[in-house]
Amino acid sequence: MNLKMFKNDIFARECIKPYKQIVIYAFGFIASVLLGITFYNVCWSGVVFIPFAIYLINTLKKEIVEKRRHKERRIFLDGLELMLLSLETGLSDENAYINAGERLFELNPKSITAQMWNSSKTRLLRNEILDDILYDLAKNTGMEEIREFRDIYMIARVSGGNLIEIIETIIDRSNDRAEVSREIHIVISGKRFEERIMCLMPFMMILYLRSSGDFINSLYGNLQGVIVMSVCAFIYMIAFMRAEKIVDIRL
Repeated sequence: MNLKMFKNDIFARECIKPYKQIVIYAFGFIASVLLGITFYNVCWSGVVFIPFAIYLINTLKKEIVEKRRHKERRIFLDGLELMLLSLETGLSDENAYINAGERLFELNPKSITAQMWNSSKTRLLRNEILDDILYDLAKNTGMEEIREFRDIYMIARVSGGNLIEIIETIIDRSNDRAEVSREIHIVISGKRFEERIMCLMPFMMILYLRSSGDFINSLYGNLQGVIVMSVCAFIYMIAFMRAEKIVDIRL
């Protein structure tokens, strides 16, 4: 996971504004300084933990983007429901798509999906086919649900399938998937909270020992202590990254 992975992500560019960037990078800086003080008792030694701070920054960014992506998925499904209602009134595929986009944008003006859906109606008015528009929408958002809908719609259009029934099936399946995802997310959130608490325990223990006397003072200011604390810091960072990987379940 690196910083470049966010540059081409439309959700990252939208939801991680400059002020959030400042907060996130400030958190990374403070974390590196605290790690330096904790393990080496000097703040400038935080430079050793810069790679780990970058990992923390990317982890925070990833969590923010995933929350936004989950919200955008729900908005897209709302758009499909609106398109379904338009189709049931007898409108063509293209007009139903346009009406759904306009209504979706009214309900969610800040949504990237709603904005891109609504703005793509100009392409339909230029007589571009809906297949290409859905392909570009899926490509720009990176949402698997849109790609699946585009593929199914393209097959249905060629074979003459019932689009209303197809959209109903997609909505039902997506809702079932969302419900399972929500239940898994609840469990993961609890485990992630426990994991974060456990990751704070070494700091709490060291702070307690430092405030209780001279128990660990011998680990600071000498070569042997630096070696011991370096090993402890390395184990801590590996354990933290391993724990994050375990609770990082893609839904």
